[in-house]
Amino acid sequence: MFLLGMMLILPAFSQNNQTEEELVMSYFKLEKKSLVGQAMNLSDEQADVFWPIYNDFERESAKLTQMRISYLKEYAEKYETITPEEADAIMKKAFQYQKKHLALNMKYYNILKKKMGALVATRFIQVEEYISTGVKMQLLDAIPFVD
Repeated sequence: MFLLGMMLILPAFSQNNQTEEELVMSYFKLEKKSLVGQAMNLSDEQADVFWPIYNDFERESAKLTQMRISYLKEYAEKYETITPEEADAIMKKAFQYQKKHLALNMKYYNILKKKMGALVATRFIQVEEYISTGVKMQLLDAIPFVD
């Protein structure tokens, strides 16, 4: 997770580094899927229903991750000389990301609740928030404050 956080805040990525970024993201997705699988502790029958839904969630989540990476890169490039207007624009992007992230979680909570019940849906959101919070903490530790 630390590598992911560091890659997200680097000011610029060359073509080689973008390949590295993609590799880190792929590894993170595999690790995440493994963690989700362990935490969800699903029966074979439940897993047959859950994993296609999870894969849909991850596809949609990847779009949001790109949105987050974009505004974090922008901040990393500008934080030393950032203007109030630039800071405001970046914060608006961060708030949009948060709104979309919450909407995505709500959408998939409802899908899972309908197909698998509220307990499985709740567990998924708990696991998702646990992992998301860990990533966020790594990012926050690596991102300098605005002066």
